[in-house]
Amino acid sequence: AEPLASAAILWVAVLFASAAAAPSYRAAAFKFALRSTSGVLAFFATRTLARTPAARSRVLLALVTGAIVSATTALVDALVPSSVEAWSFFREGSFDTLGLERASGVFAYPTIGAMYWEAAVPLLMVAPFCRPGSPSARDSKRGLAVVVGGSALLLWAILASATRSGLAGVAVSCGLFLWLGRRLGPSLSRPGRGVLAVLMASSSLALLAPDGSDSLLGQRLRWWDDGRWFRVEYASVGPAPGTVGS
Repeated sequence: AEPLASAAILWVAVLFASAAAAPSYRAAAFKFALRSTSGVLAFFATRTLARTPAARSRVLLALVTGAIVSATTALVDALVPSSVEAWSFFREGSFDTLGLERASGVFAYPTIGAMYWEAAVPLLMVAPFCRPGSPSARDSKRGLAVVVGGSALLLWAILASATRSGLAGVAVSCGLFLWLGRRLGPSLSRPGRGVLAVLMASSSLALLAPDGSDSLLGQRLRWWDDGRWFRVEYASVGPAPGTVGS
């Protein structure tokens, strides 16, 4: 009877229907559907077990704490090259894109970590509102400082992973918080403004190297100028054939 639960069940049905209709790689498609179903089952388990406010607070705290701890490992991975041996317990090797090192910390791949950190940012922004009772002005300021500081750590980890989609997801979350703040009150929009300011400042610093030149990370972040990032040009020599044979 709950819309969110119905949407989760419908999502699983769509996954298996699309896997059954896949024209190729059907086994891999079913494997993806099964993996996604495990996440949906975790949703139902959490929905059942975390019904009390205290349980919901513990789950929220665990998710945010795990994100901050794992983000710290990614920053150590990026800033301390000699720590590479420590990460061999979690992944097979290091990652780079056209000479740009990508940090992942305890995750098997940088994009996997960035997805977690990106999803944890909105959880961090709502954390100050999950405490019972109306917070005082001092508590609100303290909560905002925790949100800004924690989000800065998560955003720097996303930048260290060089995952552009993670930054875009955080920007969308901030926009939603600003929109909700206009409807539900200014206290909800403050975390969105704070995290958005950290995102803009961090991205601006990453676009340029310390000497003012174009950094590899800056080139990576300029998605609208990928031609400069890949440094490749395609040219047609002579008339193009009408067909290509095997």
